[in-house]
Amino acid sequence: MKKCSFIFQLPWDYIESGYIINIYGNNIVTDDNSLCQLQIKHAEVSGQLSTNRDETEDANASCEPGDLTKRMAIPWQADFYNCSIQLVNYTDPDTNKVDGVPKRPTYFSYWWPPQAPWNVINGLNVMSSQDAAIQIQKDSFYAEMAGLQMNFARGINSYSQMVNGGWASLGFIRNKGKSEDIGTTGLKSSELFPYFVETERNYDDFEYKKLSYEDGEAEVELVVTNFKSLEHRQRPRIALLKERIQSFENLEKAMESAQKGSFTVSNINAIIDEGGKLKNQISQLAGAAQGKDISQVKESLRKSLQDVENFRKINVVRKPGEVPRSGRRIRF
Repeated sequence: MKKCSFIFQLPWDYIESGYIINIYGNNIVTDDNSLCQLQIKHAEVSGQLSTNRDETEDANASCEPGDLTKRMAIPWQADFYNCSIQLVNYTDPDTNKVDGVPKRPTYFSYWWPPQAPWNVINGLNVMSSQDAAIQIQKDSFYAEMAGLQMNFARGINSYSQMVNGGWASLGFIRNKGKSEDIGTTGLKSSELFPYFVETERNYDDFEYKKLSYEDGEAEVELVVTNFKSLEHRQRPRIALLKERIQSFENLEKAMESAQKGSFTVSNINAIIDEGGKLKNQISQLAGAAQGKDISQVKESLRKSLQDVENFRKINVVRKPGEVPRSGRRIRF
């Protein structure tokens, strides 16, 4: 098998069995294309994703979103927090990092950018709601701005924040370039001119604070991004889930009224008013149901509500002298 810069970070059963070959677009053993190791075969996804699907089986032999990382060690979030970058010295091959500090000058190197991005391009301009993007930019004191190169894990400032919800609040890097046909070549413009940006970051889970520094003629303003506390994140999620559950219950009432023959403009308006935003949410509810029975969706929402309400903070211990992102491991 050809050497691959990030194969060693995949689960060992992938490598040992040799099945890893199945998930690549080309044969990584015989293909001369130097990029073949990065060209993962994408699965044709219909409906919901499955955590039990084996992407290495011949019948599948392709990857759904999350397949490359779903079998990695827990808590892999901590490894991401600590080991995404490393300071490496290339000037003196005879010197080891015995004292924990590499010999200067050092080279700022990424460990595994395909799985653990470091610097990414802010994608506020590709958000579905530009009003929301504008508000995020204002709330962040213009620290968040479309097109800026930013740290992917910005705002995650401790082990504890990463394993207590921070990992789930980070975004996804996607090619949002325009996908237009290029003549009769069969190629898309997004393939030749990709626009890889950060998407789906949970901005609501982060807060911003402006710090000022003055020294003589120097006037500096810094913006600190920080992950909100568990309590501050739980409250709006609980409220949203309860609102969704209530909306489905109101919809059930409307359907029951229709079946009984009492479905009139007056009582449907009363039901809609009772739910508050139901009139504007019916299309969203239909999308959320995805063809499922309303009772199933409601039960799923109740389970999610229970999980959010019952979640308790994971206590993370750091020994004295351990510095975040130093390459050490954490204990629980």
